[in-house]
Amino acid sequence: MNRLVEKITAIVEKLPNLKLLILFGSRARGEHRPDSDWDFAVLYEERSAQKDISSLLKIYTLLEQALEIPEDKIDVVDLKECSPILAHYVARDGRGLF
Repeated sequence: MNRLVEKITAIVEKLPNLKLLILFGSRARGEHRPDSDWDFAVLYEERSAQKDISSLLKIYTLLEQALEIPEDKIDVVDLKECSPILAHYVARDGRGLF
């Protein structure tokens, strides 16, 4: 987990509007398989919808490069837009990275 946090630090520096980054799902619970995806939840500072879309797309690329995993193995949810049930799972199982 420490190596992951080190890699995440480099990502955070490139996303100044990022307020929160959480790893959740099987990898956060320690129940993942080698082919499991990576589930992340994000929260950004308030701003226009255009910037939200741009930042969400940018984080996929940054995570792919920093973690050296294919983009199709990365899932990112915006906590402002997700369902209450998903937010519950993020809060219950998530590991804060930033």
